[in-house]
Amino acid sequence: MTRTDASRQAFYSIIMSLSGFLLFSIADTCVKYLGIQGYHTHIIQAYASGIATLLCVAYILIHKKTFRAFKPRKSWRLHIIRSFTLVIAIYFLIESLRLLGMAEFYSIAFLIPFLVTIGSAIFFREDVGLWRWVAIFGGLIGVLIAVSGQLSDVENISGIGMIYAFLMVIGLTISYLIIRKMGPGEYAPIFPFYAQIGILIANIILIIIYKTPLPVIPLTELPIWLLYGGSLFCAVLLVSSAFANAPIVAVPACFQYTQIIWGVLFGYLFFTEMPQFNTIIGLSVITASGLFMVWREYIAAKTKKVTVQIPPQSL
Repeated sequence: MTRTDASRQAFYSIIMSLSGFLLFSIADTCVKYLGIQGYHTHIIQAYASGIATLLCVAYILIHKKTFRAFKPRKSWRLHIIRSFTLVIAIYFLIESLRLLGMAEFYSIAFLIPFLVTIGSAIFFREDVGLWRWVAIFGGLIGVLIAVSGQLSDVENISGIGMIYAFLMVIGLTISYLIIRKMGPGEYAPIFPFYAQIGILIANIILIIIYKTPLPVIPLTELPIWLLYGGSLFCAVLLVSSAFANAPIVAVPACFQYTQIIWGVLFGYLFFTEMPQFNTIIGLSVITASGLFMVWREYIAAKTKKVTVQIPPQSL
C-alpha cells in the first residue's frame, strides 16, 4: 500500500468516524429524552435494538438480495465474542450513567481511544507515530479540561459508578479491537446486525426476568424511537467501517472525543444545559486536536508515493 493510498483511507475513516460519533450523540440525546419520559432502560434498549435490527436486515437484503449475506466472511467466534462484550458493556454503560454525572462518565469513557490505540500497537504492531499520539493526548486533555469543574466535587462521585464505567470501557475497547482484527474483509453491515441482535436478546431476557410491562408507544413519540433506532444502526455501521478500514486505528479513535462537543451542544439546545467556561475551553482543545489530525493526514496525502509495508494482523 502506498502512503497516498493510506492517507486516502485515513480521510475516509475520518469522515465515517465523525459522522458515526455524531449519530451516537443523537442516539444518546434520544435516550435521555425517552428516559425523561419515564421509559424503563430495558424497554428503551429492546425497542431501539429491535428497530436497528430491522433496519440491518432490510439494508442487507436490499443491498445483497440474499440471506447468505448474513453469514460472516470472517470468524463466527469473533462476532459472538463481540456481541457478548457489547451486551456487558452497554449494561455497565447504563448503570454507570445512573450513578455518575455526564462529566464523570465522559472522563472515563474517553479512555477508550487511548486504550484502543495502545491495543492496536501491541496486538497488531501498528506504528501510530508521534503526531497521532499528540492528537490523541490533546483530545484527552481537552476532555479533562471540559469536565474539570464537575470532577472537583470528589465527595459526590460514586465509587461503584466509576467501577461500572471502567468495565464499560474495557468491553467497548475489546469490541473495537475485534473489529480491527476482522478488518476490511468483513461485510460492514454484519457488525451492527450481530451487535443489535445480541443487545435485543439480552434485553428481552431481562424484561422477562424482571416482568417489565411493555408500554404502548404513542404516535407523537414514534419519530423519536425511529430516530434513535436509525441513528444507532447508522452509527455502528459507520464507526465499525472506520475502524475496520483505517490505515491505523489511531485515526478514527481520536475522533470519539467529538462526542462531548455534540453532547454539550445538544444538551444546550434540547435540555437547556448551560456549558461552563472550562467546558468551552476543553471543547476548543478537542476541536483543535481533531483539526490537527486532519491537517496531518492532508499533508501526508500530498507527499510522494512511498511503499508502506502493512504488517499482518494478529490477536
